[in-house]
Amino acid sequence: MALYKFADRVFELKNKYKYTDKICADYAIDEATPDYVIEVTADEIMKERVDDSSAFPPPYLESLAIYRKIAECLAEEGCFLMHAAVIEYRGKAYAFTARSGTGKTTHVSLWEKAFGEDVRIINGDKPLVRRIIKDGKSEFTVYGTPWCGKERKHINASAPLAGFCLLERSAENFITPAGEEAVPFLLGQMLLKKNIRYMGALMAFADALVTSVPIYRLGVNTDISAAEVARNGLCGK
Repeated sequence: MALYKFADRVFELKNKYKYTDKICADYAIDEATPDYVIEVTADEIMKERVDDSSAFPPPYLESLAIYRKIAECLAEEGCFLMHAAVIEYRGKAYAFTARSGTGKTTHVSLWEKAFGEDVRIINGDKPLVRRIIKDGKSEFTVYGTPWCGKERKHINASAPLAGFCLLERSAENFITPAGEEAVPFLLGQMLLKKNIRYMGALMAFADALVTSVPIYRLGVNTDISAAEVARNGLCGK
């Protein structure tokens, strides 16, 4: 029985291929009662063969199908998969989301160069974000996962989400509070389903996120000063 912990929940994964065990090794745990048991069918694996993933082998596609099911399970308890790169800076998490090819990975790499050991990349592409309500207020925690993009940047760690950036390319670096465009943009970077209950929970999650966490438009170039502009805006320095 292969057991792994993601976003503070224990999963038993019944995978066919060893690839999933390999990438999830840092999240393996010893004996425990699983909260969820995940197994995917051959049809579910083949459904992952879309767009640029069509040439990928079945072991990789199985891992994607497994993560999809993990995310669907966690959504029932207010924890969602998000397409974003997330760093931990001095104990707090900062997320950067953008359309593919914009340069999320490049930007978080600049944070590593600029701030050294103060920065850890929690996840480079597909973290999990959990909403918890305390005393009537929403708080969000970001979790690393082994599904993290081609650069394989991830750690088995979590941190409270303190800021969110909608990343865009710009000749000049700038950071400014985001407006009403934040909600539809964020929804476009999350796992969507043709399910009314799921989408209702997702809308509530996104609404709570934009009202509880500072969200910014961040325009950046590839100079190291982009990380400094972002840090100053996010951290008030």
